Parts: sequence; structure tokens; C-alpha cells
Amino acid sequence: MCLVDADLRRPMVNEYLGLERNAGLTTALVGGTELNDLLQPWGDDNLYVLTSGRIPPNPSELLGSPEMKNLLERLETAFDSVVIDAPPLLPVTDAAVLSQHVGGVVLVVGAQKIKEQDLEKALKALDMVGANLLGLVVNRLPLKGPDAYAYSYYRRDDEADVPDPSVTEYTKTLPETVHEGAEFDDLLQSSGRPAQLFRRR
Repeated sequence: MCLVDADLRRPMVNEYLGLERNAGLTTALVGGTELNDLLQPWGDDNLYVLTSGRIPPNPSELLGSPEMKNLLERLETAFDSVVIDAPPLLPVTDAAVLSQHVGGVVLVVGAQKIKEQDLEKALKALDMVGANLLGLVVNRLPLKGPDAYAYSYYRRDDEADVPDPSVTEYTKTLPETVHEGAEFDDLLQSSGRPAQLFRRR
């Protein structure tokens, strides 16, 4: 697997993983170094990381360039999976431009940060460039308080009277910014994208 840091404005993958950032994606795109020399191994599970490289003055142009497309095609032939960390969809166009070069997009939504109108704008931005939206991941869910979200384990009815210390039960609710059921489907459909998550072509 290969992880690519394509956030050329505020790259963070190198900091999270403790890797070098001076030479990376931007270095490969301007032809400074061979791609194989820029991939950094991480961990014990055959994960290779292409960090962002130096921050350029023209991120959108680089991400939408033929060189970027060719680079991704090379990575796809060398790895079983290529995961690209992209910048936020709003307000810059970097991620929307990049989405045209990949097989699918997973949109990450901050539960306590996103506003409904911003989510609609992000979905429309992907739709305008014909991106293949695979699904959404909701993060930053609170662990405590009235807006917290969790889950429960349940036993069969015939086991209900038998104490089981391994069963942990939480009773919490979704925050208002997260839509459930038909309401969330309607929001996706209003943007012109399918409501089914992780849909493959």
C-alpha cells in the first residue's frame, strides 16, 4: 500500500508518521528525483509513504497537471492500493481537481465542525468535476456529553437474565450536525450524488 500526502498547503502526514518532508510529491512532479527514491517505508506491513515535499506556490496547478496523473498511474501499477490524503474541499479547489485523477473519493466530515450548507457545497464541488463519491466518514464525534455517539452490545432474549461482564452498554445520541436515515439520504441526493455509501463503478 502507498500513502500519498497531497495536501500541498498544510501537509501533516510526515508529522503524524515521523517522516522526512523536504523531498516528496512536489519533488517528483517537477522532475527533481526519481519516484522510487522518494518513497519512504513505514512500519512492518509494507506501507510506503510519499510525503508532500516542499510547499509550492501553485498547488492546484501541480495536482491537476499531466505529471500528477502520470505519477498516480505509476503508483497504481506498483501497489495494490494507493490512498491519497487531500486538503479540505473548501475553500480551495485542490481536492476537487485531484479527484479527477483517482478511482474514488471518501469524504471525511468533522461532526462538530461542518455546517450543513458547507457539506452541500463540498458534495456539489465533487459532482461538478464528475468525482466518484464512494462514501463519507464522520469523525470528531464527542465521547461524552449529550451529543456523544456510541453503540451497544446486546444478548439474545434467552440470555437476558445471565450476567455477562463482557457486555458494555452505552446510551448516547448523535449530534445535530449528523443526519440519519432518509434525511441524510435526501441531503446526498440533493447534491446529485448517490446516497449509497462505498458504491463502486
